[in-house]
Amino acid sequence: MNYEDTDEDFNEFKEEAEGLLADDEEDFYVTYNSMDDFDASDVIDLINA
Repeated sequence: MNYEDTDEDFNEFKEEAEGLLADDEEDFYVTYNSMDDFDASDVIDLINA
């Protein structure tokens, strides 16, 4: 996963993803698996990094 925005943008993205995963796991997978550049497993790797 290549994320080229600032650290602040990156942290905001990560926090948003963590919140969605905690609140609604099914919606998390639907949301991130529908993106072109990466999928839910990439986002989970990011959260756990």
